Formats: sequence, C-alpha cells, structure tokens
Amino acid sequence: MINSRKIQTIIQSWKKQRLGDISVINYGYTAKASFEETGAKFLRITDIQNDSVNWDKVPYCSIKDSDFDKYRLIDGDIVFARTGATTGKSYLVRNPLRAVAASYLIRLRLNDPSVSPNFIAKYFQTYEYWNAISLGMSGSAQGGFNASKLSNLVVPIPSLREQKKIVEILDEALEGCDRAIRNTEKNLANARELFESYLNGIFTQKGDDWVEKKLEDVCTLQRGFDLPKRLRQKGVYPLVSSSGIIDSHVEAKVKRPGIATGRSGSIGNVFYIDDDFWPLNTVLYVKDFHDNNAEFIYYFLKYFDLSQYASGAGVPTLNRNHVHSIKVEIPRLITEQKIIVSCLNNLKEETQHLEAIYQRKLCTLQELKQSILHQAFTGQLTVDNGQLKTRNHQLKAG
Repeated sequence: MINSRKIQTIIQSWKKQRLGDISVINYGYTAKASFEETGAKFLRITDIQNDSVNWDKVPYCSIKDSDFDKYRLIDGDIVFARTGATTGKSYLVRNPLRAVAASYLIRLRLNDPSVSPNFIAKYFQTYEYWNAISLGMSGSAQGGFNASKLSNLVVPIPSLREQKKIVEILDEALEGCDRAIRNTEKNLANARELFESYLNGIFTQKGDDWVEKKLEDVCTLQRGFDLPKRLRQKGVYPLVSSSGIIDSHVEAKVKRPGIATGRSGSIGNVFYIDDDFWPLNTVLYVKDFHDNNAEFIYYFLKYFDLSQYASGAGVPTLNRNHVHSIKVEIPRLITEQKIIVSCLNNLKEETQHLEAIYQRKLCTLQELKQSILHQAFTGQLTVDNGQLKTRNHQLKAG
C-alpha cells in the first residue's frame, strides 16, 4: 500500500516554480526554409515526429553568425509549438547539429542547475500540463500559447536527486508503454490497409463482363445546395458537408439512399447516407445512379479517388464537368455488383470490429501512461518504486 501521509510530506517538500524563473524562454527564428545546404538547420514542428527528429530531412535557413549565436539550439533545450493544431507539443533537443528553431516554436533553456531538462520534458507529457495548455489557449484570440504564458506555467520541482530517480523510472516505464502504443497503432493501420488493399484488388482485377463507360453514364454528379447557417433549422435530415454529417435540418433535398463526395475542403471524401438528406455546396452528390447499385457506386468512388482531379490555385475544388468524361469500367450485371458489395460489407464489418478493439486498447494504454506520469509528479514513485516497476514488467509481458 502507498502511504498517503508520506506522499503528502513528499509533495509539500517539492518547490513550485514558474518556468520563467528557472529558464530563458525565446521565440524561434523567422526565415524561409531551404534545402540548399547553407546556413543552419531550420527545425520546424513538422520535423518532430514520434518524439524524434530525422536531422537529414530538416531543411536549412540563411542566418547571420550574430543571429545564430542568439537563436542556436544546444543539448538540453526544449522546443515548444506555440500555435496551430500541435500547440503544446514539445521536444527535448539532444546533441543537435548546427541548428535553430523556426519562429512558430518557442525555445526553453533551463538556467537553474538544480532542475533537469529531462524532468521538465517528462512533465510536458502530463495531463496537468496539457490541461494548463488547453486553459491558456481558450483565453487566446488566436488560440495559441505564447512565451509569456509558458513563462507563467508553474511546475512542481523536487530535489535534483529525486528528479533523476523519477526520470530513470519513467524512462523504463514509458518505454514499455510507448512500445505497446506504437504496436497497437501499427495494428490499427494494418487493419485499415487490409480493407483498402482488398478494395483496390476488386477494381484493378476486373472480370470479363466488365464494361467501359464514361463516369457520367455510371453516376451523374451534381453540386450540393447552399444553406446559410442563419436559415438552418434543427430537424431529422442530415446536413452533409465535405467532412461528413455536420448537423440536421427540417428539410431534405435528396432522396435516400445518397452518396456525397467532397468538392471543396476535404476533397475526395466519400459518404454513404442511408436517409433522405441535404447535400451542402461543399460536396458533389450522386444525382443519378443509372440503375447501378448505390452501395457499389459508393465503394467505386472510394477506390476511384476523385481528389486527384481537383484543380484551382489557392483553394482547389472538384469540378464535376472535369470528371464526367473520364472512362471507367464496372460490372455489366447488377447481380455481380451486389456480390461485390456483400463481400466488401462483410470485410468492412470485420475491419471496424478490429479497429474498435485496437482503439480501446490505445485508450487503455494512454490512460496507463497518464496514470504513471501522475504518480511521478505526485510523489508516488518515490514512495513505492517497486509498484510501478511491477506494472511496467506486466506491460512488457503483455
């Protein structure tokens, strides 16, 4: 059992310090990325994947020596994404090349020898940290998290000896957890790829009775309808945009069953709607199936990937007139189309079952990881290291 009184004593002995009081925090360097091997490596948030950087693929930027001295990255720096979808994502820099961080990153450099960069980097993975980021973003007009907010972030700091011990245990525990997460994500991707492979196989290995037609003679596409938000009324009919069903409305424009594909925005997404529905103007919907099986046309369009035919500078769109004349091949008999649909539906159901299993496992592993981190930053690892190590050994065995 973990002694709660001991835990409370340990936590009270920890200092709570602002990051701004124990580190120097600066924005990254503003420049254009280039793949000419000149200047310095230019680290962007997109270069950080799975908590690692492939420096061979990081571009360069032109920078004066005086600026490089100011912005350069050194071992132990932590870079932090300050805007966009990845706000809060961080990376502990290890033995970098001649490099600087890009302007959408913040560089944090600890200047207190009693605080370990490894310890702070681990704290940046905790639920408490991410909750602070979320709260900070909600109060920002741009939705970002600036250097001032990062400076004001308060972190619990034990002694340096305890920090090192906590990091040592977390390295072992989280390695097993992260390995299990990577394996589960790989299994999830494999399940999805299995369906995609089978789908591609059906439409590339055509039977003898398949016939060639223009796409407009297989399914006629039509642009969706405008419906400003001020005119929308909650109802029972799905409103379908290029990203899927986004709301409902009291009126439908198209009878069931329906198929819509992204025209602008998420171009090429394909949706099967088993209800009367309202296709919005960001989609093309199938106006006429020409006596083909509707579910077959759904799978056919998923395979065909209309996004490759999008055009336009700035904001690409999919014009139905650009694809209607394309020659395609489909089974002549609707009975064969139905057989194909049955096979694909069965495989899709099996795939979704596997995906659900892997998603549940991912959630469990993420919860376990956060539980371990929570123990680390509430003093529990110091009290009962053996308990965490036992859990980690069980994780590896599983």
